[in-house]
Amino acid sequence: MNKPTVSIYLDKRRIAKDGGHRVRIRITFKKKSKYYDTGIILEENSFLRIMSSKKKTETEKEQKIKLEALKYKAEIIVEKLPVFSIQQFEKRFYNNKEASNTISCGFDAHISQLNETKRFGTADSYTSAKSSFEVFSPQATYADVDTQFLNKYENWMKENEKSITTVGIYTRSLRTIFNNAKSDELIDNSLYPFGKRKYIIPTSKNNKRALSLNEVKKIFDYPAEDKTHIDFSKDFWIFIYLCNGMNVIDLCRLKWSQIDNNILTYTRVKTEKTKREIEAIIVPLKKRSWEVINKWGNVCRNPDDYIFPFFNNLEKKSKAERSRKKEINKRINEGLKKIRQDLDIGINLTTYVARHTYATIMIQNNMPLTTLKSQMGHSTITTTEKYIGSLGIKDLVAITDKLTDF
Repeated sequence: MNKPTVSIYLDKRRIAKDGGHRVRIRITFKKKSKYYDTGIILEENSFLRIMSSKKKTETEKEQKIKLEALKYKAEIIVEKLPVFSIQQFEKRFYNNKEASNTISCGFDAHISQLNETKRFGTADSYTSAKSSFEVFSPQATYADVDTQFLNKYENWMKENEKSITTVGIYTRSLRTIFNNAKSDELIDNSLYPFGKRKYIIPTSKNNKRALSLNEVKKIFDYPAEDKTHIDFSKDFWIFIYLCNGMNVIDLCRLKWSQIDNNILTYTRVKTEKTKREIEAIIVPLKKRSWEVINKWGNVCRNPDDYIFPFFNNLEKKSKAERSRKKEINKRINEGLKKIRQDLDIGINLTTYVARHTYATIMIQNNMPLTTLKSQMGHSTITTTEKYIGSLGIKDLVAITDKLTDF
């Protein structure tokens, strides 16, 4: 069976701030290479001298020893793995570096796995959390993180004008890193800082994020010049609202094959990696939804074509898709600021408000909670009967007509 090759590599693809290049450990397996940072930055001449010259300075000798040690550790891990996989290698490699007991190493391992499975948005979130903890306490170890540490971190975040929502997101990310460490038997329960009588992750108060039906009507009636930025924002807010509060990434991924007799069926990107069973959501397409599709959709309507042109010619589940999704979401929300100002709406108008508004109006019109959870992608279902819950298609169409019962 083919074994991966391990080498020390000067990564000249990028230039560091001081003009040098990062030295990395390169793992090549089945003609594909992955790179792991060593923390050393060198100019090309210095790298060649360290790797081949007999005459070295004391600093260069230390750098050579560190590089060879990391290379040796990688080779040992490769040798001991009965079946090689990048995921298993990374767990062992990160846990065998000098800073193996730092939470930063735990973040690095988890972020690498997220990128490997193309969960780039989640990886970005964990990267932000890692950076925050590194600023607060560089080189913090698992043993350092206790209830007192986390309470100090929470206060530090507040002092730096970070919201309690952000504190919750970052500390939940850290909890995942601790859960991974427990699963890998790197720490025992005595070091686990979360839970009853320990640190409780804060949650923000549920501030009003939903509009009244009268405010929704104002948006529907808002006079926007055809095909302008404001018109774009208005139309897609309405489309998201009428389509169960659909997330922007799901909107971008919609294809013509998912429409059948005015019924749109899709699965949430967010739950693809977290649920064992595929989750389907049914959306009765209203007249106004079709107007948005016809105005802004792709002209070509082959089954495998996207309904909207946002992801045309982009690699599926790529960083390019992630970047484009952010652009679209930002573009919609920027136009909504103008609409909110003109209509004197009391809360910040965003795509997320469309989701909350959909849920609120459905609850007000007595949609069964089991149905609402399924319609918003909050529960796992396997058949049409399950995800419709207690409602049939006709009843579902009727109750969602209440969304525009002005």
